[in-house]
Amino acid sequence: MAGTGEGKAEFVEHRQKLSEDRVALDRAAAQGDLSTARTLLASIRARLDTIEKKTSAMNMIDRQSTALQIATARRTMTEAERYIDSGDAESARAQITQLNGALAEIDTLLDRTIKGSNPDAPSTG
Repeated sequence: MAGTGEGKAEFVEHRQKLSEDRVALDRAAAQGDLSTARTLLASIRARLDTIEKKTSAMNMIDRQSTALQIATARRTMTEAERYIDSGDAESARAQITQLNGALAEIDTLLDRTIKGSNPDAPSTG
């Protein structure tokens, strides 16, 4: 059930960038800045694509959980983009709030992968 264990440094970087984009997305949504929100969604989507390609370094359970959370995030981003395109800031904000749940789960999974086989290691975030 163990992953390859390789690429932990990459996961640290991806986790940090995903966190930064998440904070910026929350700020843009709260301010009703739909253009910035759309740009950030594209950045998050690209980051998730990269993370998905690296999941072989995760154990099987985390790899499957990550795949499910990424699929959920993509579906939610598609809905958010639909509302952004129609100019519906309130509905876009609701979708972005929902997206945060999936991104928080992905963050937890990345943290667990970064810690690797040492569950007593301090959180990197």
